[in-house]
Amino acid sequence: QSPPSMLKLHDFCNRAARSIGPRCTFVAADIADEQSVTQLIAGIVADHGRLDGAVNNAGIEVALTPAPDVSMADFDRLMSVNLRGTFLCLREQLKVMRERRSGAVVNISSVAGLDGINGSIVYNASKHAVVGMTKCAAMDMGPHGVRVNSIAPGATRTEMAEAYFRQMPSALEGVLGMIPMDRIADPSETAEAICWLLSDKASFVSGQTIAVDGGMMAGHIYS
Repeated sequence: QSPPSMLKLHDFCNRAARSIGPRCTFVAADIADEQSVTQLIAGIVADHGRLDGAVNNAGIEVALTPAPDVSMADFDRLMSVNLRGTFLCLREQLKVMRERRSGAVVNISSVAGLDGINGSIVYNASKHAVVGMTKCAAMDMGPHGVRVNSIAPGATRTEMAEAYFRQMPSALEGVLGMIPMDRIADPSETAEAICWLLSDKASFVSGQTIAVDGGMMAGHIYS
């Protein structure tokens, strides 16, 4: 039986899907489970006959913890979603796209996949892995007409980010100090970059990780 919070999430997602249109559906899946992912992608192909684009966006965090104090329980839980889950989805999506010799995938990494963050060794490791998987998959799939890219969002107004700033109230000021544009991103700004990578306008872009971070990764700012 699903907990109340999960039932509320399912209801929200179903209502959101219906509001988009009759061809939009919500399907719950455990991306850390191989059979669940296989069934998910098979169901998409059965319903729509094809898979043109995919975005692998599921991810979790654990509490900020110095490297020597990280528990294996936290390590395994995070990696099961951020790394194993992303890989399983990517693998099954590419099987379908390889057969059709077309398609585009966008994996969601993070600026934590491009740089180090203290207290975040497990999350950073998972996001660095997403960048590496993106490069390798692009090389494997290029001859089959399939593109694979990654987005590395910076500080963005999401529930995960808000939880981080609640845990470390002083962090927001510090983060803003590292962003030349001096603000936090709206999720729609990341979505626009994703849509571009999925579109034919990015037809010769593959194997890239694009930072959507307001210039954070451009360099360090010294005052």
